[in-house]
Amino acid sequence: MTLSLDLTAEGARDALRARAAPAEKPTLIGLTRAELGAALVEAGIVPERQAKMRAQQLWHWMYVRGVSDFSGMFNISKDLRAELDRHFTVARP
Repeated sequence: MTLSLDLTAEGARDALRARAAPAEKPTLIGLTRAELGAALVEAGIVPERQAKMRAQQLWHWMYVRGVSDFSGMFNISKDLRAELDRHFTVARP
């Protein structure tokens, strides 16, 4: 049996994100690469010129490697991992 979700409908992603993580820290799961970069810049974690590269790194760790915690992202500096953990979560529901 195959299940598919239509994430193109307005509000579908927001509804899934709201259920995916506790309210205290927003989740990065479900964001597009552009949204990841924007979230990092908006939180003041990375400068705008680094946003695309950092978004690509996070995307790789979350969706290719399947990491569900920032501490396992070894090509990202410890300081940046700590900052990411302070602001966001990548835990799955």
